[in-house]
Amino acid sequence: MYVKWERVGIEPAGFHSKTRLVAILNDGLDKAVKSLDTSVTELGSIEERFLTARVKTMREFHKGLFWATVDKKLNQLCIDSDVRQEIEAEIAEKISRPNEQWALWGVTCVPRYD
Repeated sequence: MYVKWERVGIEPAGFHSKTRLVAILNDGLDKAVKSLDTSVTELGSIEERFLTARVKTMREFHKGLFWATVDKKLNQLCIDSDVRQEIEAEIAEKISRPNEQWALWGVTCVPRYD
């Protein structure tokens, strides 16, 4: 199993075109051998603008939403804990897991800039 990343365009709103970064789990033997992919599951997605937002708490909040979706999908797949840890580590290289208070931004909305 390995994680593949795709950029998906979102319908433009205003002057800015938006893209979403999607984590896709491939149940194949090897990244190099694409024909052996047997199953594809979308684990989660996040708009790229939230990965580079200047407001740290907002950035962490959206990463938390992404990881909540990823955790839910991985729980549904019922995979071994060793394999799950490898998948999570591969995803964390691109999108880090936020701290435990990530969900508080939705309540407090106190901006903290980097």
